[in-house]
Amino acid sequence: VAVVCTLIVLIEIAGQAAYYIKHGKFVFQADDYGYGEIFELHPFQSVRLKKNVRAESNGKTITTTSRHTRWTGAPEDDRGRIRLAVLSGSTAFGTNVTDSESWPALLQSKLGEQFSVINYGAPNFLSAEAIIQLAFIVP
Repeated sequence: VAVVCTLIVLIEIAGQAAYYIKHGKFVFQADDYGYGEIFELHPFQSVRLKKNVRAESNGKTITTTSRHTRWTGAPEDDRGRIRLAVLSGSTAFGTNVTDSESWPALLQSKLGEQFSVINYGAPNFLSAEAIIQLAFIVP
């Protein structure tokens, strides 16, 4: 497992270097979707979502929670519920869709009140960042 994780990180570093050489900035610095106002720097990852922000981008509403996650419809106080953590990049985050159109929000609506789907996804996240999330950030 350590060798695989190390290889993933090395591949990500090589990809970041190639992107930087070609575009003059790193992948995580690209704001292709206008999401700059909802992110902040994080010590373990390139960025994370700011707490409790509601922003419009490309006509789509993006709402963040006090957990630095994207809103899925799950209540903030989810004690007694089964928690499902969604990790990934732009697909989990729901790039260019409204809060209720992201697949974690759709999953929350399908599963109902027994469950709490928590969306940790963020655009431009790398595989290494998903590993960091799983190890350090996801409760």
